Amino acid sequence: MDTQFAWTILLVAYAGILVIFYLFVIKPRRDAARRHKELVTSLARGDEIITAGGIHGRVVSVKETTCVIEVTPGTQMTLERGAVRARQEGSD
Repeated sequence: MDTQFAWTILLVAYAGILVIFYLFVIKPRRDAARRHKELVTSLARGDEIITAGGIHGRVVSVKETTCVIEVTPGTQMTLERGAVRARQEGSD
């Protein structure tokens, strides 16, 4: 087997592994981070959210880095905007 041919095969194999790694690891994480950033920046009063700790609540106010949520009537919590995991799609 020619040495040049062997190096070409090796280079193509490594390139293939890098492409697969990018498609299955890096790109999904980037997309998830982008969606989370969009969620956090679009928080508005009245949104029903779920925090990273699993707490469900309604957004009362939004500040630059924090937001206040109402967990039950009369019970409010202040949390970092980054702690919001998801927006609830429907009410119970």
